Amino acid sequence: MCHILSRLQSQLAAVRAADDRTARKRISFYQTEPMRPLKFQLRPILRTILGLYLVLLGVLSLMPNPPQPPDIISWDKLEHALAYAVLGPLLFVVLSPRLVNRVRLLWAAGIAWGTGAMFEFLQGVLKLGRCFEWSDLVANLVGTLTGLVLMHLVIIWLRRETRY
Repeated sequence: MCHILSRLQSQLAAVRAADDRTARKRISFYQTEPMRPLKFQLRPILRTILGLYLVLLGVLSLMPNPPQPPDIISWDKLEHALAYAVLGPLLFVVLSPRLVNRVRLLWAAGIAWGTGAMFEFLQGVLKLGRCFEWSDLVANLVGTLTGLVLMHLVIIWLRRETRY
């Protein structure tokens, strides 16, 4: 009886060991072949959207515009801030995921603000009825930073939601 019992125990141990090896193979397979996250699959589409958005932003920034009377709250500055509040996070998403998020935030802010500065400079040089304004540059920077801060808060919130 003891011989039969020890034989069954050894067979059971062999089955468990085989199951462990099979499970390890499955785990190692999934670890070496991870499914690509959705954001990596969307990156080429987002790059195209970014390119189209930059073209639209360039056309709207360089389009001849008749002078408007100054307002207390300028809609022009709000338009600048909103346009660059979209550009900053879009650049953040498109930039390489290999960069640390803080570095990506700084790069996105710099590129967005540099783009705004370039368009403002071109407005002053091309003489299209528009002129260079420092207040537009400030509105671009405020919009960029607002969009990136909101993007960063969304990332923090998403990380907390997926953790629990």
